[in-house]
Amino acid sequence: MGELYFKAELLDDVVLSQKTATVGDHKSLDYIPGSVFLGIAASRFYSSIGKENAWTVFHTSKVRFCNAYPLVDGKRSLPMPLSLHSEKVPRTGKENTVLNFANCASDIKEEGIQYRQNRSGYVCISDGAKIRIKNPSKTSRMRTAINAKTGTAAKTQLYGYESLDAGQIFIGKIEWDDSVTDVIPQIVSLFETGEIVHAGRSKTASYGCVKISKYNASFEKTEVSLPVTTSFSILAVSDICMRNPATGTPDLNVSPSSLGLSDEWELDRSKSFARPSYLCQYNAHRREIEMQKTLISKGSVFTFKSKSNRNLNTEEKECIKSAVTQGIGESKGQGFGEIALFEIGKEFTKEDFVEGVPDVKPELTSDEKAWLDWLKPVFVSGNVEKKVKAALKEFVELCRKIKIFHSFGDDDVFWPGNAQWGRILEVAKECRTKDDLNNRLSTVIKPLTESKTERNGDTKVSNPDEEWNYESYSKGKTLRDWLFDFIKDTSLNDKDVKIALQELVKRCKDKIAEKNWLNGDEK
Repeated sequence: MGELYFKAELLDDVVLSQKTATVGDHKSLDYIPGSVFLGIAASRFYSSIGKENAWTVFHTSKVRFCNAYPLVDGKRSLPMPLSLHSEKVPRTGKENTVLNFANCASDIKEEGIQYRQNRSGYVCISDGAKIRIKNPSKTSRMRTAINAKTGTAAKTQLYGYESLDAGQIFIGKIEWDDSVTDVIPQIVSLFETGEIVHAGRSKTASYGCVKISKYNASFEKTEVSLPVTTSFSILAVSDICMRNPATGTPDLNVSPSSLGLSDEWELDRSKSFARPSYLCQYNAHRREIEMQKTLISKGSVFTFKSKSNRNLNTEEKECIKSAVTQGIGESKGQGFGEIALFEIGKEFTKEDFVEGVPDVKPELTSDEKAWLDWLKPVFVSGNVEKKVKAALKEFVELCRKIKIFHSFGDDDVFWPGNAQWGRILEVAKECRTKDDLNNRLSTVIKPLTESKTERNGDTKVSNPDEEWNYESYSKGKTLRDWLFDFIKDTSLNDKDVKIALQELVKRCKDKIAEKNWLNGDEK
């Protein structure tokens, strides 16, 4: 049997919803299911490797795409074992103490103390005495559907997405039987070369970009060793789909026979901890939801003991090793049925994962750097930057003079609002030359005009853009004059003035958003 560990680096937020519902709020999974990687590989190779090989690789569980869990201390973490408990109301000095009830549960429980089961997060156990816990970070966003006829937001069509945050690293694994080694190199190549793929929902929008590449060479082979003991425990590393062989109904227990053991061994229910989970998968070929599966939840712990209090013999150890290596139950190709030996002490100290091996963003390639350099605006240095800074300073000074000359109060708003700045920004993006820009802005920001009206014999001032036309003193400079002087600057060419005007608008809006911006010193 062969195996390959790979890392999945989230370049974008990734939406992996717990349910397939199309309405309501979407809660995200905190791991990447193996079925996601199976689907990625199938979309790439299903038609090219032939029908027989496609059936063998993607339908027989001879190739197993395991779940990807968070990277903790340079290792693939494990789901929180359900046998781990903490005091519900911790006593002094017991805040970080975690008890393993799968290991002699009766002699570590104290009378009068209530315990709670740890269920969330992923763990990395080191030295048998310390446990580090990590909870993947998520983000929630509210979205609205678009009315196809009007191009505007559709009424009563709000929905929410919860997603895994970009920048995190997850470690997954692919296992395969020796009988499929002929086609494996093609499949494995997808997970070794650092290809960028898309996963989850809204892949064509702003979600789902993932880079997958080979992980540490030291992970190339998993060794399974069993101690000499009269009992042992296994951990459900992923959800397990078990069925009763006699009735075909879902089974929420892992029996000794599923591990290849005889009736000499039995399940120790006092030291076993399991929870059910349910799954309804959508079948894209049939275009309908498949029958609901009842699963044993990942993190469940099952302890087995000998009825005659004897140790495991060599044959039984080989059976357990085979079960750990190949998995148990159904749908193993999609990541279900992965188990591991669970042998830790009775009590250890919890350490919340903060840093460890950090989730490092990949370094930019030469092509990516060249692309960013091309996008980088010229105003970050040189003449354009100086002009923008000088214009921003003059804008603030003009606003101060206007406030004093017109006796505006601190709560009065006499400068252009966001909508007016937005119109200028739109024009700056559309126009190609300085003359075109000047002509377009002349129609957008009109000067002060007067027209006689017969309203009580008074003169009515027609001023659609009043904020731009306040004078800084009698017959003095206005914000409209300031803006057009900036555009007409002879030291700025057509390209520079477009970029400079867009940056000036952005900085003016940022300055206005500052608290007490008219009272500070503009540098």
